Amino acid sequence: MVTEFRPLSENEFEALAQLLNKVSAADGKLTAQSDDELREWFESLHVELARDTLTAWADGTLIGAAYTLYVPSSVRLVRCFIEGGVDPQWRGLEVGRQLMTWAMSHAESLLRGSNNSLPKFIRATILDNNSTARGLVERFGMNAVRFDDELHISLASIAAIESVADIRMVGWDLARNEEARLVKNSAFEDHWGSAPIDPDYWAQQTTGFGSRLDLSFLALDERNEVVGLLLTHRFPADDALTVKKYALIDNIAVLRTYRGRGIASALIARALHAYKADSLDFANIGVDADNPTGAHRLYTKLGFELLRRSVIYEREV
Repeated sequence: MVTEFRPLSENEFEALAQLLNKVSAADGKLTAQSDDELREWFESLHVELARDTLTAWADGTLIGAAYTLYVPSSVRLVRCFIEGGVDPQWRGLEVGRQLMTWAMSHAESLLRGSNNSLPKFIRATILDNNSTARGLVERFGMNAVRFDDELHISLASIAAIESVADIRMVGWDLARNEEARLVKNSAFEDHWGSAPIDPDYWAQQTTGFGSRLDLSFLALDERNEVVGLLLTHRFPADDALTVKKYALIDNIAVLRTYRGRGIASALIARALHAYKADSLDFANIGVDADNPTGAHRLYTKLGFELLRRSVIYEREV
């Protein structure tokens, strides 16, 4: 039986990583998160353990966890994400319901405290095949509003790198990190559910756990200004689970005024060849199934295939 519900402690990130890895394996998503990765991620999103986490324990073993990721914004919308999981052996035994009851209430409280009139949403992303979790969030009034596809491609045979007129593809330059952040935010203004990324989170994305700037690229126009970017992450700890070595295209963005010129395709081709030269086997990329820029069509045209699908759930506050 569950013996305790309480916030996560600073010395329990390893237990959280083990739980999340067990949940991912049960749902068919082979990842190996670490305590350092989770700690860095929480810090970049300003998660306060005593305030923003709740864990469930049975005889000293962590069997469930929920945490909120509140993303302040003064533009377009405000979001609070609910994440976590329950040990598969404890599903269907009310553990998830109690964690979700706390998480929904806390997420709503955080959103109502934002002190602006922007639309406010609680969101959760769940693997399509996790029927237990999907049923749980639906019972709390959340609706499936979007599909997020994870695609992958073998690097055994990839297209040649093509040039784009008046555009140079160069390696990532940390001195231009802020310029790249602004380009990313601008490029995603017409993407569903998107809000600007703040400097702290962007710093974690570009220099934090798993970032591979040596496999990341910027697209520069004739004025030497950033007009597109591709940011790569790599998680070697996953290799033992996936058997193959993957690179993750974590962010790809092109300014709207530069779309339709083949910049995204050129960035991807440059990255895929860099991954292959680094002795990797596959590349993954996530995409909104209804992306308005036609990104899904572009990726499948380049040879990417569906690996798994997640469902984005939402409730407006």
